[in-house]
Amino acid sequence: LEMRDGRLLLVALALGGIGLSSGSAVIELTSSDLDSRLAQGTWLLEFYAPWCGYCKRLESTYEDVAQELAGQGVHVARIDGSKFKSVGARFGIQGFPTILHVKDQVVRRQQGEKTKESLVDFALLGWQSYSIELASPIASSPFSTGAKVIGSLIEAVIFLQEGYDYVREKYSLSHPFLLAVTAIIAVLVGSAWGMVLSFIFPVKTAKSASSADSGAHGHGHSHSHGVAPCSGHADKKSE
Repeated sequence: LEMRDGRLLLVALALGGIGLSSGSAVIELTSSDLDSRLAQGTWLLEFYAPWCGYCKRLESTYEDVAQELAGQGVHVARIDGSKFKSVGARFGIQGFPTILHVKDQVVRRQQGEKTKESLVDFALLGWQSYSIELASPIASSPFSTGAKVIGSLIEAVIFLQEGYDYVREKYSLSHPFLLAVTAIIAVLVGSAWGMVLSFIFPVKTAKSASSADSGAHGHGHSHSHGVAPCSGHADKKSE
């Protein structure tokens, strides 16, 4: 019985140890709160993936960095880039782990070794020697409207792809059949949008267009002296 109680105690301690991760000095961000949190202050931000071996080896070091920087004006955070792909696309993330310095919505990407000393130095002063990170050729910053639009489009594509795979697997549908259904839905949605847009922005009728043309011709005749002749007429007159 004592041995059993001892095992139960070990299990309870193990579970308690797992629960200690909630008291981590590293702030876990998501796509919903990232912009509002990074809008103020100075941040050291890691993009990671749960399946990334390098990220797992860096975890304890990154925790030490967060504890070292506590009270020094730098918030240490991370975000799951494999889960929030649209955010990763905004920041141009191509691999894990990637560590960024964010201050006043200006982003700089850390390069080189990722030791405690190097990351602390990068967070406090070393970031000044790095060039500003651009989101993409068409977006000057990951926080710009263009970058957010790109992220939203990617998120929509991912949502549609996941929905497509879910429906196909759940109902055991073939790719050709599901693609045909998708095409029909796209046509119907496009037609509906066309009707809505035509209602909002009506096209001029032929009668109104001809009236506008006749009015323009009449106006042109009354002020014909003020219109420069075309090059063809000018050549004939010179002859």
